[in-house]
Amino acid sequence: MAPGKLRLETLDKEMAKISADSQKIVTELNQWQTDFEREVNGQRSGIIGLGPRAKSIQEDQLTWRRAESARLSGVLDTMTKTRVSIVAEIKTAEDGVNAALDAKALADASKLKAEQDRIDALRRQVQQQQADQFVGQQNSIRETLKAQIDAQLVQFNNLQAEITRLGTDEEARIAKIRDEPRRDILTQTLALHHLFDQGAEGGNFAFIAYIVLSLLFMLVDTIPLVVKFFSKPGPYDALLDCDEVKFASERLAFLKGFDRYMKQLVDSPFLHITQNRPLERSLIEGVDRSRAAKAFLEHLMELEQTFQEKIRLEREKQAANGIAGKAEMLEEMASAFYADLRQRMESFFRDDSKRTSMTSRA
Repeated sequence: MAPGKLRLETLDKEMAKISADSQKIVTELNQWQTDFEREVNGQRSGIIGLGPRAKSIQEDQLTWRRAESARLSGVLDTMTKTRVSIVAEIKTAEDGVNAALDAKALADASKLKAEQDRIDALRRQVQQQQADQFVGQQNSIRETLKAQIDAQLVQFNNLQAEITRLGTDEEARIAKIRDEPRRDILTQTLALHHLFDQGAEGGNFAFIAYIVLSLLFMLVDTIPLVVKFFSKPGPYDALLDCDEVKFASERLAFLKGFDRYMKQLVDSPFLHITQNRPLERSLIEGVDRSRAAKAFLEHLMELEQTFQEKIRLEREKQAANGIAGKAEMLEEMASAFYADLRQRMESFFRDDSKRTSMTSRA
């Protein structure tokens, strides 16, 4: 806040305080003046004129209040004059500040306009430079394209000349081939038959020689086949036959299993599952695991029955021979066997559950 306004507010507060005090003094002075006039008129004490009470009121209440009221009035007049001068100073200061602000605003506006003009000039300069650069790039691209087009035209002319030359060479070669005598198999066969028809002895001899040579070549070509046909199979043939027999057996087993599976699938209520490939794979894997688990359990049961039968025979043999020392050993062997059997079964089904979880995650 400006010092002038601060002084003005302080002065206003003091003037308000002094005005309140002056109003209070004036009110009290009016009241005591009324009481003094009543005393002088004898309305209260019955004594007309300045009696003791009237003098007491005049000296104790009215005199100093009149002086205080006059002093406060003078102070208020002085403060009013001071306030007027302060207001004038504040107005003068505000006018000066406003004039300075207006001048500063005009200066800032002129600076802003000059800066805007400079920015516009720089923008136009940059745009002109960009336009010149773009035109230069387009000219360079145009020159490059023109050079490439000229090179392609030269290459095209060369290719046309090459095509013309190849056409001329092709026509020359075709004419040369047409002018040459035919040496194909048909011409040679006709010449051979013409040779057979020339002369009785010479033609017959040539025909017989042709037949003998043909039979000889056929014999040479068919000797390995005849030898192979009449000789017994060797190790290599046996190996090949093993692979072929194995492949044929596997193919036959696959066809039988596939036919059985398709027949079971058609007869089973799970035909609609085949429409969902993941569900079908899960069903097939579940069936395969169930079959594997069934075969594994059957194998374990056969092992257990065989072991139980051997233990029974051994116990009967010991009981018949009267040997009692090997009973504990048999019990230990039975316990170890059943523990190992349980461990195998738990391991199999635990691994199968892991494979199932991994398959489901996959």
